[in-house]
Amino acid sequence: MKINKFFSTNEQLEEKGVWHEIGEGAKVLVARNNNKNHAEELKRLIAPYRRQIQMGKLPDEIYKKISIEAMAKTILLGWSGFEDDSGKELKYSFEAASDLLTRLTDFRNVITSFSEEMDAYQLTAEEDAEKN
Repeated sequence: MKINKFFSTNEQLEEKGVWHEIGEGAKVLVARNNNKNHAEELKRLIAPYRRQIQMGKLPDEIYKKISIEAMAKTILLGWSGFEDDSGKELKYSFEAASDLLTRLTDFRNVITSFSEEMDAYQLTAEEDAEKN
């Protein structure tokens, strides 16, 4: 195995996202989990709770809120083909993303899964050749 090739990723894709089909013509634009923007946003959101974290007393609901906000800002970057219950197009926004990620646990799990798929963010053969 060529270790460098196997584990090399495209940092632009990690931050700008990759489109993933989720069914019925809908797709989501998902950045890689723990990309630079995500790490910085988590750091910013956690800062006010640093003392509670150090003491091991951060309530689960606050941790969940922080995680979802960071995900809505830096991981779930867009979508197309979404409709609300009345059949009207559901346009992407931070607020809409945050709402769906909060209310729909399985949706949040799917987005998390996409964000952790290493192969979606790997260098292509062309990029690898340019890098070398």
